[in-house]
Amino acid sequence: LKTPHLDRLAREGRRFTNAYAPSSVCSPTRYGLMTGRYDWRTRGDGGGVIGKEAPLQIETGRLTLASLCKGQGYRTAAFGKWHLGLQAGPGRTDWNKPLAPGPQAIGFDYFFGIAANAWNGPHTFIENETLLGRIPGEKIRIMDNYSPTNYTTGVTEQYDTDYLMEEFTDKATDWIEKNSSEPFFIYFAATAVHKPHDYHPRFTGSRFGKYGNFIEELDWCVGRILTQLDRLTLSDNTLVIFTSDNGGVVNQRDPEIKYAMDAGLNINGPLRGGKHSEWEGGFREPFLVRWPGKVPAGTVSDQVISLNDILATLAGILDVPLPNGNAEDSLNRGGCSQRRTPAHLYAITS
Repeated sequence: LKTPHLDRLAREGRRFTNAYAPSSVCSPTRYGLMTGRYDWRTRGDGGGVIGKEAPLQIETGRLTLASLCKGQGYRTAAFGKWHLGLQAGPGRTDWNKPLAPGPQAIGFDYFFGIAANAWNGPHTFIENETLLGRIPGEKIRIMDNYSPTNYTTGVTEQYDTDYLMEEFTDKATDWIEKNSSEPFFIYFAATAVHKPHDYHPRFTGSRFGKYGNFIEELDWCVGRILTQLDRLTLSDNTLVIFTSDNGGVVNQRDPEIKYAMDAGLNINGPLRGGKHSEWEGGFREPFLVRWPGKVPAGTVSDQVISLNDILATLAGILDVPLPNGNAEDSLNRGGCSQRRTPAHLYAITS
């Protein structure tokens, strides 16, 4: 695989070899990343992947990465796959009404992305609280039995999954430029490499097939963001973190995964299991941190960390005390070194 930009992040920063997601699937991990707490504290059933029409999972008023940064004067934005629910429950999302509460209710100044996975309806973009491309006077309805060209009624345009990653990257780099004079926080949630494995036509030729092509597009998007930071002379004053929300899929009943594995791609390295599993391959993640002058370049740490720890760590960097009843499962890891240090204990829910 050709991943020059991720390789650059590792070369210019620190690679953590024992980083763990709080779950082996996406929605609970995203909740933990945003709030610094396990999602079973809110969802007593232990959580799991939410549906495309679920209500907002994060309580408004709860401390999040976005509200923490916004409270310290940062501009905040989220791009890409949301999958944390929209509107207040109970009941299913009503696409004909403003999609609030949503990202803006938990601290983001701006959002451009999609509700859940790329193959979930409605197949059109969301900007802030608005579903784009609505036909005036027509109700939006997600088709129960849809074909690739007929997902949703009531909208004029539906996105092309081949161009999703490029669209999100365009929006993110434009937003960075417009807000470059202010401190900012961006949450960029790529749709790669979740199914469908659809990517820009320029990415072809990986010996690992469609899955490999999609990984290389993800790397290209990372490179575009890094290049924008360089161009605007922001790189030396920007903390960049790259990670994932669960382990890779190793289900060989999926022909695209099987092709990649048969071609020699070791998706989760030596780890047993993958996404959805309780084995380590399900929730041990890549974790790269670059912060010039603060994080020594080219270093590796075997410190055990959780994605939940990001909130407390950023609060420590910003010198903000965590309010009671928030980020209960988050530890400040600002002192992580290359030495092995004791791990904290935490539960993994499936």
